[in-house]
Amino acid sequence: MCGRYALHGPFNRRDPDWIAQWLEQLVSATGGEARYNIAPSQAVPAFVSRDGAVGVQDMRWGLVPGWAKDPKIAWQTINARAETVAEKPAFRSAWRAGNRCVIPASGWYEWQAMADGKQPWFISAADESNPIGLAGIWDRWLRADGTTLLSCSILTVPAAAPIAHLHERQPLALEPADWPRWLQSPNAEAAQLLHTPQIAWRSFAVSRAVNSVRNDGPVLLNPL
Repeated sequence: MCGRYALHGPFNRRDPDWIAQWLEQLVSATGGEARYNIAPSQAVPAFVSRDGAVGVQDMRWGLVPGWAKDPKIAWQTINARAETVAEKPAFRSAWRAGNRCVIPASGWYEWQAMADGKQPWFISAADESNPIGLAGIWDRWLRADGTTLLSCSILTVPAAAPIAHLHERQPLALEPADWPRWLQSPNAEAAQLLHTPQIAWRSFAVSRAVNSVRNDGPVLLNPL
């Protein structure tokens, strides 16, 4: 699963050129702010496709489906299983509407059960030169005051062997070359990416300071 993640740079903006253009939009939209302890319910930047063009949109992490009576459902929908995203009531409307997004990240945290409590680990791509794109879906929810809440979920898949000892699930991470396909392809084609081979990962234990959402900063990524 994914319950916390980080987004920081700079990234190596290699070819194709659109990667650099997308990341320039990300920096512009976020002010270049580095975040090392992003948690559910917070606003997160996501790439979305509008009229054939890709832009950055802030969304609340934890999807609130359009039919929900209470936004508190978001605490149950921070993740969506890739195997059932097209079927589960909370997610199927967003999937059918083609409301897919790519959530940029530098890596995510997972917790390993230990005798003295849970030990956090940070997991990132073995090749750190480019950002990770977490596959997501999003939806709109109308508040009582008439304003719209945009919210998202991160898709998960069975964990790759090198990190399966930490948790049985992991976010579905897309290679940069697959980001446009995920955002702009018909559902049938996008669904093929739910089963793509996983990126190579590295992981290391970090301070338990990450357990508190009040803590932030690069010190959280110092290996133990």
